[in-house]
Amino acid sequence: MKTLCIVLSTLATILLLVAETLAQPNLVVSQLAINPPNLNPGRNLTITPTITNIGNANSAASFAGIYWSTNQALDGNDFRLVTMDVPALNPRASFRQNNECRIPNRLFAGQYFIIVKADVDNRVRESNENDNLRAAAVNVIGQPNLRMTAASGNPVRLRANQRTQISYTEWNNGVTNAPAHTVGFYWSTDIRWDPNEDRNLGDYNEEARPAGTSRMRYPAVERIVPANARPGRYYLIVVPDNNRRIAESDENDNDDRWIVYDIIAGSPPKPNDPHFPAMMENPMPAELSLSEAYPNPFNSSTQFTFALPIASPARVEIYNVSGNSIATLLSGELAAGYHTLTWNAATHPAGLYFLRAESGNWSATKRLLLIK
Repeated sequence: MKTLCIVLSTLATILLLVAETLAQPNLVVSQLAINPPNLNPGRNLTITPTITNIGNANSAASFAGIYWSTNQALDGNDFRLVTMDVPALNPRASFRQNNECRIPNRLFAGQYFIIVKADVDNRVRESNENDNLRAAAVNVIGQPNLRMTAASGNPVRLRANQRTQISYTEWNNGVTNAPAHTVGFYWSTDIRWDPNEDRNLGDYNEEARPAGTSRMRYPAVERIVPANARPGRYYLIVVPDNNRRIAESDENDNDDRWIVYDIIAGSPPKPNDPHFPAMMENPMPAELSLSEAYPNPFNSSTQFTFALPIASPARVEIYNVSGNSIATLLSGELAAGYHTLTWNAATHPAGLYFLRAESGNWSATKRLLLIK
């Protein structure tokens, strides 16, 4: 009798162990949806896996890994796009979630795979540890992607209506060749490109750009800054495919290169300026000079031209009859050329004033008569 009891107790223990072994969860990826199934490199992809517990016991909370792969087998070369939190699941219960992921930028056209692995870190003890994977195909469509990697101007300190030489390096980091296209040069007051507000200084017809290649545009492209640009800081934004004729994998990275320009003299002279004929015949002066002011005598404001044959430090001031400087119109490094300046004397009393310009050892003085 005692022996029978021992046998029965042992049998009960064995049966309990077997039951515990059989009563285990089993997490699988029962469904996997991809949208869109065809897309460009660097674009967003919505991945919707359904995780189901097909076991006969509750599963604890777990994680599912979502991977980008070149084949249907998960290995160390695959890139994890996102990790999905999966709540505890009763037997036969499921959990579904949309995951928006950005696929890699530098991809060749072709077929790839999204692989989802349930219980990715093996924290849940399952009845079957080998059925956690599911894969779905994704097609990467080949498109070019044009970007500017560098841009420079010469000179970048200049006067209105002056010519500047623009060099740039254009890169196609897409997976297919970019056909011939235009590059636009936009004059802007800030670094944000607005084709409706910024002034295009003229398109340049650029050649086709093979995938994965770049080229520096030299000799440089010559452009003229706006004639109505007032002294101050401006930005010249260099935009490849500015007319949007090419379908690119990323249409939002074309305007991330600009050149900073400082306009250091205002608008070009009017025909009534004494130096106007010489400036039209020869855009660069042969010697230092200071024109007579026009009008003179004047009421409120007058204008004059300061000619500088080479870039150098310069200073232009207004003095009263006591010899005191009452206004500094210009001070600092100045580009070569003709610089038209205006003195607004609305707040000063009527009387005799002196206009003085200096550069190095050279100086010149002109008389001004303010009448009111």
